[in-house]
Amino acid sequence: MVISTYKNHDYLSAFYFAILGGAVLGFLRYNFNPATVFLGDTGSYFLGYVVAILAILGSTKSHVGTLMLIPLLALGVPIFDSILSPIRRFIRGRPMFQADTGHVHHVLLSLGLSSRKAVLLIYGITMGLCILAILSITFRGKGFEGLALALLMFGMILLVRKMGYFEYLAFDKLSGWFLDVTDIAGLSQKRRSFLSLQIVANKTHTMDELWDVVGDALAMLKFDRAELYLGNEPVRSWNIRNVGESFQMDSSLADKNEISSSDSIMRFEIPISNDSSKIMGKIILIKDLKKEELQPYTIRRMESLRRTLVSNIMRLKN
Repeated sequence: MVISTYKNHDYLSAFYFAILGGAVLGFLRYNFNPATVFLGDTGSYFLGYVVAILAILGSTKSHVGTLMLIPLLALGVPIFDSILSPIRRFIRGRPMFQADTGHVHHVLLSLGLSSRKAVLLIYGITMGLCILAILSITFRGKGFEGLALALLMFGMILLVRKMGYFEYLAFDKLSGWFLDVTDIAGLSQKRRSFLSLQIVANKTHTMDELWDVVGDALAMLKFDRAELYLGNEPVRSWNIRNVGESFQMDSSLADKNEISSSDSIMRFEIPISNDSSKIMGKIILIKDLKKEELQPYTIRRMESLRRTLVSNIMRLKN
């Protein structure tokens, strides 16, 4: 900032910046690791306020963008860390304003650097950004700003990758999140088809009709076998078989042992209870994970089906 304002013949602003720089360098003598004096929140707020005010006072219409960019570059590390912190906590599902150990200096320490080396590395990055700002002033209007922006973006990508956040921004996680949102909102075709079966279940007149609808729902969820009990008595069982692209269900028990003996079987046993928590029965679901993996929405739809089943059993009994 001193160089920029001096080149623009704004000697008063250059003098103010020089005073501020000298004061900060004098404080750094006692603040360098291991520090004996700390700036604190009040001092940090005051320093940031003075830098912002001097940048505004020293800016002119001809190069206001450049002068406003210089403090952003010089304070690039803390600004980057402040912006990234709430995003990092949001991605990880943590409170956005709760302290954590994912800041830049924490990551540097976790990489094996000592406190002094981590501080020196941050100083080096800041110095490099300051040099980049000075070069932006020197070569203003010659296309250097685009190169500087490209270097900044490249550096940010490297830092974010080193901090391990690309793992949370991977395509499979983003696509999974998008599929969950569309499924919950009812935008997906499969969710609407399942909802239509629940509506049909609410219009059944007999238990047999209800069991048929439940069988269609289980076939849509691609379970291999299901058994329904009311009390301790088995009421209905389904074996679901793949026929081309469709899934059909029947009530034969021929392949029960074959399904149960597989080492890739996942078994659900879901109690059926009413509002008073009285257990009315249970439904047992069996799925062979070798045939197909469990979908993210399966458990959510099973709970929805359970509530539909309970309400309609109560309705038909009454």
